[in-house]
Amino acid sequence: GQCSDPDRFSSCLSDPRIHYVPSMTHRLVLKTMREHDVLLFPSLFEGFGLVITEALGSGLPVVSTPNTIAPDLGLEGNGVWVIPPGSTKELKKLLEVFVRNPNLLQEARQKIFQTHLPDWGQYRQSLRSICLSAFPANELSNECFK
Repeated sequence: GQCSDPDRFSSCLSDPRIHYVPSMTHRLVLKTMREHDVLLFPSLFEGFGLVITEALGSGLPVVSTPNTIAPDLGLEGNGVWVIPPGSTKELKKLLEVFVRNPNLLQEARQKIFQTHLPDWGQYRQSLRSICLSAFPANELSNECFK
């Protein structure tokens, strides 16, 4: 609509429904994600979409398209919904599901925390093993993850 037209963009800022944030620190982005219910990322094209993995890392459910990393993560049904690109009808339908089922996003958040976030102890051990195998006789290997 009119907000995608650069010449009319400033008029959209006066709309009380729009909150424009020109930039944020990474820490503030993650904090903001934790304060919201769902990440809507209906991208027409996005090579990877790091924001999706950041959202999941914050426990934030994600709605995206097949044009992102979302389907490749294999998490559909576990906090990730994939809708057709450009389909406002499908997006609207899914948002209506969320409104009718207020516990759905909370349940999705729990699934994310239960199934997607790594066990940091195991992660640390794996990283330590990799470090030690890469630098077996090196001083660095003795300092890896003490």
